[in-house]
Amino acid sequence: MSVYVLSMPCLAFSCLWLVVCMMATSEVNSLKPRDTPLRQINNMVYVIYNQLSVANGQFGSSGRLKREASVTDPEIQELMVTSKIISRFGTVSIDSLVHNPAFDDREITFQILLPEEAFISNFTMLINGEMYVAEVVSKEEAQKRYKEAQKKNVTAGLVENKSWKPAEKVRGMERFEVSVNIGANSSVQFTLNYLELLRRRSGLYEQRISIRPNQIVDHLSISVRLFEQQGITEWQVIEPYGSNSLEMIDTSVYEQQEENMMEINFSPSVERQNEMSTKDEVGLHGDFVVRYDVDHDDRAGLIQISNGFFVHFFSPSDYTVVLPKNVIFVIDISGSMGGIKIDKVRESMPVILRQLKEDDKFMLLLFDDQQNNWPKDARLMPANRDNIEAAIGYVKKNVHSKGGTNINDALVMAAKYFGRAQFGANMIVFLTDGDPTSGVTDTKEIQQNVEKATGGMVSIFSLGYGFSMNFDFLHALSYRNNGMAQRIYDDLDADLQLKSFFDEVGSPLLYDVKLHFPVEIVSSITQTSFPQFFAGSEIVVAGRLKEAPKRWNLTINAMSLTPIMISKPVITESTIQVYAGDVVSLCAESAKAGSTPQTAVPCHQVWGDADHFCGEVVAMVTFWCCSIVSFSALYLGCSV
Repeated sequence: MSVYVLSMPCLAFSCLWLVVCMMATSEVNSLKPRDTPLRQINNMVYVIYNQLSVANGQFGSSGRLKREASVTDPEIQELMVTSKIISRFGTVSIDSLVHNPAFDDREITFQILLPEEAFISNFTMLINGEMYVAEVVSKEEAQKRYKEAQKKNVTAGLVENKSWKPAEKVRGMERFEVSVNIGANSSVQFTLNYLELLRRRSGLYEQRISIRPNQIVDHLSISVRLFEQQGITEWQVIEPYGSNSLEMIDTSVYEQQEENMMEINFSPSVERQNEMSTKDEVGLHGDFVVRYDVDHDDRAGLIQISNGFFVHFFSPSDYTVVLPKNVIFVIDISGSMGGIKIDKVRESMPVILRQLKEDDKFMLLLFDDQQNNWPKDARLMPANRDNIEAAIGYVKKNVHSKGGTNINDALVMAAKYFGRAQFGANMIVFLTDGDPTSGVTDTKEIQQNVEKATGGMVSIFSLGYGFSMNFDFLHALSYRNNGMAQRIYDDLDADLQLKSFFDEVGSPLLYDVKLHFPVEIVSSITQTSFPQFFAGSEIVVAGRLKEAPKRWNLTINAMSLTPIMISKPVITESTIQVYAGDVVSLCAESAKAGSTPQTAVPCHQVWGDADHFCGEVVAMVTFWCCSIVSFSALYLGCSV
C-alpha cells in the first residue's frame, strides 16, 4: 500500500456521525456540486457506495507519512490548488489526478491535512468516467453499505482517521486518510471544494494551504487570487519548506497586484521540488501561506450587502492608545496536568507574566478540586517588577499537579473577582488540558455557568496544554465568552508561541464595544456586543435584512482613553456567493442523523430571544462564517 499526502481544510467537531455516499453518473459534464456541503467531524463516517465506499473515524492529529517505495507505486500526476478570496472569504478548489501504472489493482492512501476551521462544500471522485458525489446519511447506513461493497468484491475506498504521535502534529491542522483501490493502468481524479473565512490576527489575514504530496509531482500549482474592496496594503508569501516553527522566511513567487486585486501563482518545477526535498521527505512538505492586510481608514468600517444579507467589518485604525488590562490567570494544577504539561505551565508563566505592561493589573488563581490565590486576598495587583517576580516565585513553588479538576468553580469564582468599577479590559487567561473531573463535569453546563458569571464583560482566553486535551470544549468556552483558544505545542519555540498569542490580545484599544443596527431594516443579527477590541483584530457582524435600506443609522458605542469619532460606514454591494441553501440542507441532514455536538451553542444564545426560523439563522451566518460567533457550534446547534 502506498501513502501520499494531500491538503484539504475542514472544521472538526465532536460526538457527531455523518456518512458520505458517492453517487455514480456517466454524465460527468452535466453535474453540478451537491447542494449539501460536507463538514468533517470527529467520529464521522463516510461511505461511497455502488462501486466505491469511504468511511471515516475519529479525527486525530496531523503529521508525516513516508511513501513505501515501489517501481509500480501509483503516482500523483497533477496537484492543482486554486483559491479565490473576496472580502476575507476564501473559496478553495483542490484537484488531484492519481495514476496506477501497475498491471494489477493497487490501494493508495492519501493523508489529508485539514486546517481546524473551514467549510467543505463539495467532494467528488471521477473514476472510469463516472462521477461520485458525496451526500449525508447515517452511521449505521454507512457501515451497512461499506460491508456490502466488501462482500461484492467491488472497488472500495476507505476514509478513516489515524492518530499521530505528539511530535508529528502539524500546527493548526487535523487529518484523515482517504484510501481507494485503483485498477490496473487506470486513474482517479479527486476534487474537493471548501470555504473559509480569514480572520485578522496581529494585523494580518492569513490563508494556509498544506502541501505534502510525499513525492515529486510533474504538474503542481497553487493559485491565489485576492479582491478586497478596501484595497490591499501589504502582503507576505511563504513557500512550503516544511518548517513547523513560527520563524519562517518570506520567499519570492510570481505576484501581480493592483490597488484592490492581487494574484499569486506558485508552480515549482520538478527540479525545484527536488531541491526542496530532504533526506526524510520527498518533494514539498509544508504550508503555502498568504498573509495580507487592507486599508482600515474608514473608521466605521465596511458594510457589504448581498441577496438580503449584510456583513459589517469594523477595525478602526486611528485608536493607538492601549488600554490597561485586568488579567486573572486561572491555572489548572490537577492530576491530569501531571508530567510534561505541568512542567510546560511552570516554564510558560514567567514568559507570560513578563509581557504584562505596568498599567495592567493581575492575580493568580490555582485550582484542582480546591482553589488558592495569589495574593491571598484575591486582589488585582499592579504589574510592576516586584509583583511580577513575586508571582513567578509563587508559581515555581506551588504549580505542581494533584487532585481533581473543578473547572466550573474556578472560572465562576474568577469572574466574580472582576469588579464593575475596574477600568480597562477584563480578561481570564485559562491554562489547562480542558478535562473536568470534579464538581460540575458536564461541559455544556460549565459553558452556561461561566457565561452567566462573566455577563458578557469578561473575555476568556484558553491555552491548551497536552496532546490529548479537550480542545473542542476550550474552543467553545472561549468563543462563548468573546475570547479564543490556542494549543501550546511541545516544541522548542514554545516561548514564541506564547509571545505570538499575547501579541494578539495584549493591546486592547476599545472596551465595552456595542454596535447598534436599525431594527426597522434588520430581521436577524449575530453578536453585537464585545468586551474589547484588540489592536490588529477585526469585529465582524453578519445579519439578514428585512428590506434594502435607503440609509443606515448605525451607532457604535465604546470606551477608550481618547475621544471616539465614528464616520459613516462604507456600504457596497457584495459579489460573494451565498451558500445559505447548502447549510440549511446540511443542518436538516445532520438533524436526521441525530447529530448534536457537545460544543453546540443554542441559537437563542447568539440571536436573542426572538423566534427566528433556525434555517434562516444558519443561512445568514454561513454566508460569512462569522468570526465572532463559533460558526461550527451555531449551525450545528440549531434544531430543524
